[in-house]
Amino acid sequence: MIKPLDEAHRWDFFNITYFDSHFQDQDKPFNEGLIQTYVAYNFLKGVGLGVGGTYNTFTGVNPNLVGQFVNAGPSHLVVFFVAAHLKSSPSYEAFTQIQYRPRISENVRLFTQVMALTNWNQLEIHSRSFQQLRLGLDVKTFQFGLGADFDQYGPNRQSKTNVGLFVRTEIFN
Repeated sequence: MIKPLDEAHRWDFFNITYFDSHFQDQDKPFNEGLIQTYVAYNFLKGVGLGVGGTYNTFTGVNPNLVGQFVNAGPSHLVVFFVAAHLKSSPSYEAFTQIQYRPRISENVRLFTQVMALTNWNQLEIHSRSFQQLRLGLDVKTFQFGLGADFDQYGPNRQSKTNVGLFVRTEIFN
């Protein structure tokens, strides 16, 4: 969710929440939830600085400083941000979300999305990365279809892949 907090679009609210469940017993330790929220001030159209926080199943709660770029139109969305997680041992993150939603009919759009994140402890040690691909339909506020998640964990980039169906919704749009 990205919502302007004022008419001039100087202040934005951003939130992303997702849960990833693996069903094989050996993969269940990689079940994960993420909630990332921040408020940013745009000093140029779509370019701003913000503060917020992240909750992740593996690392807990962390306050963040964020730099963002957002470009949205009727059939596209591009979000890029870099974040510094402010904790005793800081980590740094880059996140990208790109959506393309061309109209198929009056009430239906094609839904395509790529999301990617990478997180590094002290800019030296890989902590976590993922790439998420979605292809489906967008009907009103619901999107559904096929999805693939490619996850990498730790300094050795232990990989996990999760392929299946996805359902998502957007609120406050």
